[in-house]
Amino acid sequence: MDFKRLRFILFCSMVLGLTSFLAAQTPGMPCIDQVNISVDASCTATISPATMQPGVPSGISVGIATGVFPPAALSGGSIINGVYTGPSITINLSLVPTFVSKGKVGPIKVSVFDGSGNSCWGSATIEDKLPPVISDIPDQTVMCIVLSDAKGNPDTSITGAPSTAGTCSGFVSLDYRDVTSVLTCSPTNNIVKTIVRTFYVTNKNG
Repeated sequence: MDFKRLRFILFCSMVLGLTSFLAAQTPGMPCIDQVNISVDASCTATISPATMQPGVPSGISVGIATGVFPPAALSGGSIINGVYTGPSITINLSLVPTFVSKGKVGPIKVSVFDGSGNSCWGSATIEDKLPPVISDIPDQTVMCIVLSDAKGNPDTSITGAPSTAGTCSGFVSLDYRDVTSVLTCSPTNNIVKTIVRTFYVTNKNG
C-alpha cells in the first residue's frame, strides 16, 4: 500500500479581549471589568495599565495580590503591602500548576494605580490558545498483511505516528482519520489501495 500523508498548517490567533463594561472605583479612573489574555509562544502573559484600562491609560502600575501565583512565576515588580506591583507584570504560566493542568487561570483581580492614591480594578482570565505542534512523517509503503486498526487499515505501530510538542498546558489527545481509495490489481499495478492519513492533536482547550 502506498501511504500518502496530508500536510496541514494550524494558524494561531493571539487574542486580547477587552469587554466594554467598566468597573468604576475612583471617579475618572475606569478599569475594564473583564479582560481575556492569551499566552504567547514563551508561555508568558504581560499585564500593564494599558491591558486593564480603556483608551489612554491613566495608571502607571498594576498590582496582583500575593498568593495568586507562585513567586517564581512573576517578574517586573516587587511586593508592596502584600501586593505584587510593577509598571507591568509578566507571568510565566509554565510555572503555574493550575494553568498547566487546565489550560487557563482566572478570573484574577488586577488593580491599577496612578501614583496619586487613586486606583481601579478589573478581572483577567489567562488562557492557552496556542495550537499544539505536530511533526511531519514521510509517505510509506507497507505490506497488506500487517497489524490493523479497527477500520482494517495499518495500525500506527506499523506506520508510525508524528511527534507532538504540547503548548503551555500540554496536549490531551492524538487521533487520526483515514481517507481510503481502493485500487484494482493488474500486471502493472500491485498496489491495492492508497490511504491519506491525517493526524489531529488537541490541547486542553480543544
